[in-house]
Amino acid sequence: NVTEHSYDRTPIAAAASMLDLRRDVKKGLHLVTTPVQVFTSLNDHIVPVSSSELIINDVSTPLAHREHILLQQSYHVATLDYENEVIFDRSVQFVKSKSEII
Repeated sequence: NVTEHSYDRTPIAAAASMLDLRRDVKKGLHLVTTPVQVFTSLNDHIVPVSSSELIINDVSTPLAHREHILLQQSYHVATLDYENEVIFDRSVQFVKSKSEII
């Protein structure tokens, strides 16, 4: 019962700049050393699971401070989907557990 707002057409300039940003981010992932939490919707038909795996695998954060949560029931906008409470609760837990490190 949630309305997802979206564009009625694709903003080409924004899409092109997003691809440039993606390349830059990919090159710099190894520079990330802070705790990382990534949520992945296994039913996302927009962003492949490999994108979140790339993040988790390529950051330089110690393994003990990386968290990858797989969402079984949610789709692309997971914060508005079935597991939104999981996202909110796990995010708060993660920040509280890492607050001494940051």
